[in-house]
Amino acid sequence: MLDKFLALLERFVVAHELIAANSAKTTLIEKVGDVVTAIEAPVEKEQPKAKPEEDDLADDEPEEKPKTRKQRTTKPKAEPEPDLDKLREEIEVMAKHIGSGDSDDCADELDDLLDEYDARSVKKLKDLQVQEFHKELKAIVAKYYDIEDDN
Repeated sequence: MLDKFLALLERFVVAHELIAANSAKTTLIEKVGDVVTAIEAPVEKEQPKAKPEEDDLADDEPEEKPKTRKQRTTKPKAEPEPDLDKLREEIEVMAKHIGSGDSDDCADELDDLLDEYDARSVKKLKDLQVQEFHKELKAIVAKYYDIEDDN
């Protein structure tokens, strides 16, 4: 049991010496019998050695420019997706008012627009078509009626 304890203690001392060798201060460890003492001593900084003459030849060569990082170009943020349910609701309201309105020309343009989108009614529009259909229908309604935009 004592042998195992001493082996662990020696491993600790070796590890501590390695850590101390890599730190700013040097720790000297003294082992006298079973007593271990640590003495901290400041590390003397090594003076930089003079450059060899070979480096002087390198001064004649043009210096390389430091590489600069390319700045990332950020993509413009896409507009947030409109609420398709809200757009569908607005389309239905506009279609209802066109159907009950006085202008047959407006109703004909709505029918033509529905034909362009291959839909028999505004409820049959696909999700991908709703936003564009809404814009075009709004333009048609603005052409025949005075509308107030809530936005």
